Amino acid sequence: MGRSSAFVLQETQVHCPQTELLRLSRTNFSEAYQGLVHLKVTRLFVESVLRYGPPANFTGVIIQACSWSFTE
Repeated sequence: MGRSSAFVLQETQVHCPQTELLRLSRTNFSEAYQGLVHLKVTRLFVESVLRYGPPANFTGVIIQACSWSFTE
């Protein structure tokens, strides 16, 4: 027997939100990651001003290791 149209309709309604969520998460990941990094930098600034005082004269540094420098 073939599937009834009501079953096919219910199946597509259940699958569609998952597909839509996956599509949105793939397209908006970079924007969400940029927002996270912005919050981290803002937190660095606020904590450094609170710790060292109002004249905000500091340097924030990010260190990235080269993958080729690590050998097994």
